Amino acid sequence: MLIKKYIFWIIVSFFSGSVMYGYLLPKLFLKKDVRENTIDKNPGSANAMRRFGKKIGIPVFILEILKGAIPVFVASKLVNPKSVFFSFIMVACVLGHAFSPFMRFKGGKAIAVSYGALLGLVPDSFCVFLLLLLLIFFSLVIVVKPYAVRILTVYTSFIILLVIIKEPWEYVLGAFLIGLVVCLKHIKEIGKKPFKIKFFKKDF
Repeated sequence: MLIKKYIFWIIVSFFSGSVMYGYLLPKLFLKKDVRENTIDKNPGSANAMRRFGKKIGIPVFILEILKGAIPVFVASKLVNPKSVFFSFIMVACVLGHAFSPFMRFKGGKAIAVSYGALLGLVPDSFCVFLLLLLLIFFSLVIVVKPYAVRILTVYTSFIILLVIIKEPWEYVLGAFLIGLVVCLKHIKEIGKKPFKIKFFKKDF
């Protein structure tokens, strides 16, 4: 019976993540496809912001965070979050976004929804803020380029630090699975642009 609850929330999380607000909002309000006139054809918040500005981009970004945060947060109150099955609830919303059945399994790169999934752990865990700090660090202090390599660096560092600070292993596993999905969605971009590391935007 308990396993059924976890399976239920895994399914809820997956389909919550599958709703592609980056595609729906421009279609609904502007009658435009966010994937058109973009390099990566990604139906996510980044392209929504680039193509249609803040009025569409910001609501899309917020909704993509919430679609990860809400199922994880609610599930954490109704099932035991210190279970290996909870790790799969965490990653399910990210998988739903990355491989949305509503988009013929061609979803987004899952950055915003991954933040949302980790935000859903608050107040039990504040690891999402560590992830944000790492993204800021590798964007402004030690600047790693191109962006795909930066994402791989951020998520790899994130998992290592979670182990070091002894976060609950169920959360570490969930974060690892989330990072794996995000990195897989970015890995094909590696090699398209030259690798660079800068310190405060100065080469070293």
